[in-house]
This record gives sequence, structure tokens and C-alpha cells, in this order.
Amino acid sequence: LAARFHRGVARAVTEICRRARGATGLDTVALTGGVFANALLEEKCTDLLRADGFTVLRHGEVPPNDGGLALGQLMVAATAPHHETE
Repeated sequence: LAARFHRGVARAVTEICRRARGATGLDTVALTGGVFANALLEEKCTDLLRADGFTVLRHGEVPPNDGGLALGQLMVAATAPHHETE
């Protein structure tokens, strides 16, 4: 039952990406967010997307869930213009 669920979600993700590619011409997909902390789902999505010609970007050192949020906030803050206060 669980395997069918994962396959179904992976097929749905792939179909949504196909439609987005048809509308935009983009063929690179970033798998991010807490749902992709599920290694099985990430693997199934990656396999289906690559088989359909997509380039798939996945997390390496930083987790895809809230654990990576602070790092993203830090990067935005580091590149934002700084304003002096009086």
C-alpha cells in the first residue's frame, strides 16, 4: 500500500512538471521542501523525472526541510543592502 502511494505521488509530481515544461519550456526541477525529506519519494521522483528528460536538482549538505530555512535566511540577509540607523 505504501509503495503504491509513493509511486502515485511520484507520477503526479512528474505530470505536473511535464505540464509546467509545456507551458514554460523549462526542464530543470528542484526537489525541495519537507516532503522530499522522504528519501523513497525523492528517489522515485528523481528516477521518473530523469527518465522524462528533466534535470533534477536535489539537496546535498543542507536538508530540504525547515532545517535549511535558517541557512537561506542567512544568505538573503548577507546579500541585502545594509542601512545605517541613527
